[in-house]
Amino acid sequence: MVSQACYDLEGFRKILPGNLCISFCQAAAKTFVVIVDESKLCDSLGPHFPVPVEVVPFCHEHTARVIKALPALEGCEPVLRLGSAANNKRDGDQPAVTDNGNYILDLHFKKSIKDPQSAAKQL
Repeated sequence: MVSQACYDLEGFRKILPGNLCISFCQAAAKTFVVIVDESKLCDSLGPHFPVPVEVVPFCHEHTARVIKALPALEGCEPVLRLGSAANNKRDGDQPAVTDNGNYILDLHFKKSIKDPQSAAKQL
């Protein structure tokens, strides 16, 4: 699932995949096609709604600290999603678990991500 998509100044689409399987498929694919509807399009990534990142449960707190320290994600505040994995609203007390058995960190931003391509590579 793609959380957000936007166009940069040259018109190339920048994507931040939030799903671990999508990230692996994208890395292995010769051609990777993403189809999004209008609800996913935005002027910039980050400040409009949290960017989801799927992480393995083991050491998820450490992973959150490492993500927060990534230069391309400056200013992000990783928050462990609690409740349902289907939305970014807290609707439970236990960590949200994906179909792959992983957790979701919602990355909250006050400002736009300056370089989404670098952010995706660093993630």
